[in-house]
Amino acid sequence: MSKKYNILVVDDEIKNIQLGINILKKNSSYNLIFATDAQQTYERVKEYAFDLILLDIIMQPIDGFEICQTLKSNALTQDIPIIFLTAKTDEESILKAFKLGGVDYITKPFNEKELEARVQTHIQLKTLQNKMQQENEKKDKILLQMSKMNAIGEMIEYLSYQWRHPLSIISASASVIQIQMQLENIQNESMLQHSNDIIKTCTSLSNVVDDFKDFFKPDSNKEFFQIKEVIDKTTRLLNGTLQFNNIKLFCEIENINMCGYKCAVMYSLINILSNALYELQKIDYNKRFI
Repeated sequence: MSKKYNILVVDDEIKNIQLGINILKKNSSYNLIFATDAQQTYERVKEYAFDLILLDIIMQPIDGFEICQTLKSNALTQDIPIIFLTAKTDEESILKAFKLGGVDYITKPFNEKELEARVQTHIQLKTLQNKMQQENEKKDKILLQMSKMNAIGEMIEYLSYQWRHPLSIISASASVIQIQMQLENIQNESMLQHSNDIIKTCTSLSNVVDDFKDFFKPDSNKEFFQIKEVIDKTTRLLNGTLQFNNIKLFCEIENINMCGYKCAVMYSLINILSNALYELQKIDYNKRFI
C-alpha cells in the first residue's frame, strides 16, 4: 500500500479550492483537505500531520501571511512546507512570502502542469527531509547509547581497581593458610577444601570483573576471536541470574575463529539469553533450561 501524503488547500474562495483539488486528485497518493479561513486552518493542522500546505494570501479577516507566520512560530507546524497560491505578483509580496518561510510561490491563474510539478517536487523534498531526520535521530540514539556504555565502562574500570586489591588479599590469605598447613603438616581436609573454595571464588570474581571490562570496552576495529571464549564470558556474566531462577544452561560449542566486533557479539548473546530468561520465568520451576 502506497503512502498517503496529506495536503491542505487554504483559500476563502471555494471555486479556487475546487480547482486546485480537481488538478491534484489525479495523484492517488494525495489526501486532499481544505480550509477557508485561519480558524479552520489551525483546526486542521491539529487533526492531521500535513506534508504540504497550499496557502492563499488575500483572505479576510486574517491573510495568508499572518497564517504562515503563526504556523512557523509553532514547533509542531513550523516544518510543514508552504506554497503560496495568489494573484499578487508584486516583488514585495513575493519577497515577504519567502521571508516568512514559504518554500514556493505560484501566481494565479496557475498552470495545471506547473502546479502538479511543484507540488510533487516539494512532497519529494519533504519525504527526503523526513528520512534524513529519522536517520539523524537514529544516529543520536546510537551516540547516546555509546556515551552511556563508555560511562559505565569507566565506572567498571574504577570498581575493578577497588575490587582487585581486597580479592587479592583474600586469595593470598587462603594460600598462606594452605602453605602453613603444609609446613606444619596439618591434615585438615575441611579447612583445605574451604581455602580452595576461597581461592577459586576470588579467581572467578576477578574473571567476571575482566569480562565486564571487555563488555563495556567500545569496539573500534574488527578483530579475530574465538567464539567459545566470548560465549564463556557471556555465560559467566549471567551465571548468577540463571542460577537464581533455576535455569540450567547446556553448552556444546565448537571453537570457531571469527572476525568481527567481539563486544557486539557479547551484547547480542546477552540480549538473546535475557529474552530466553524472561520467557522461562513463565514456566514450571523445574523445567527451565537453555
